[in-house]
Amino acid sequence: MGLIRNAMRQGTKAVELGVSKLLADPEVTHNSDPQVVDVVIVGGGPAGIAAALECANRNLTYVVLEQFSLGGSVAHYPRRKLVFTEQIKLPIVGKFGKAEMLKEELIAEFERVCLAGGITLQEGRRVTGVSGKRGDFAVSCVNGEGGEEVYRGRTVVLAIGRRGTPRQLGCPGEEQSHVVYRLIDAEQYRHRRVLCVGGGDSSVEAAVSLGATAGTEVHLSYRGESFYRVKKKNRAELEAAVARGEVRLHLETTVQRISADEVVLGRKDGTSLTLGIDDVIVNIGGVLPTPFLESMGIEVETKYGEGIEDESRPRSGRKKRTKRTKRVSGALARTRARSRSTRLPPSTRLRRRRSSKSLPELDSAPLESQP
Repeated sequence: MGLIRNAMRQGTKAVELGVSKLLADPEVTHNSDPQVVDVVIVGGGPAGIAAALECANRNLTYVVLEQFSLGGSVAHYPRRKLVFTEQIKLPIVGKFGKAEMLKEELIAEFERVCLAGGITLQEGRRVTGVSGKRGDFAVSCVNGEGGEEVYRGRTVVLAIGRRGTPRQLGCPGEEQSHVVYRLIDAEQYRHRRVLCVGGGDSSVEAAVSLGATAGTEVHLSYRGESFYRVKKKNRAELEAAVARGEVRLHLETTVQRISADEVVLGRKDGTSLTLGIDDVIVNIGGVLPTPFLESMGIEVETKYGEGIEDESRPRSGRKKRTKRTKRVSGALARTRARSRSTRLPPSTRLRRRRSSKSLPELDSAPLESQP
């Protein structure tokens, strides 16, 4: 898994191939106002940090706006979470990263890189919109005190990630303060009853971490019948935690209602289960930032695996291939751009799911729900 590496590579390429090309256009650089920087970078995660390094490497003026703190979503990983990445060579600082790093080590690396590259983030700046035209964009944001600020740039790099905002359950009671969407420190839940919701790595890791905390009663609810999406290592740790009685599983269940000290789960057979719960941690993915992009005039278009001709072959021997990539065409060059995202047809997705579940490490010792 090289997600950190890929994000940093994309941030570098955005400046190397996109921004540098735009700044060579006199129409973009005509504005000599010293208050207008060459690049406004939205996002202080891996991609934003790498984009800032490339700007510094090219002697471009820039500002980095981050909604929370250095590292972006990485800063919200659970304490001592193991992050799988790969080494990458970055501008100015050289080699970065290794195969496995703890969250704290990764944040420390980000700090080292920023210090070496002279990068300063404007933290606590939540960007609310981008307006303007080529060569003079206005990026509006709200600071940590609720005040409004505007940063102007000749170009804008959006390094906001693909996760967007956390996906919600959509059930009554979810708005209560004891319902959160990430686990940062398991110690704060010591001697409490916690329900983790979700079937991915984040939810499984949270449940295992909480289960290892003395005095914590942990339940894990997932709507699926098995954890086919999680890493082999995480599944093994979950199996061990369940065997030790540290985590109680509730498979094929969904959250129906949350109250101050109870959660009602709905079972597949139509019955329900009421649990005594003090805290709920929801990890069911994120909602793509489509409204935010569309508010800037970026048109998001979804393609469902439609075939296109391979122009590199003679017409007689051409075969149709399926688009499987996501593209944003000219997003830096103009405020109205197209993003083409694709996904496999439902039949293909189902086949992939069945083949994944057939792997020995996923189903050799099926996990079962506990009462």
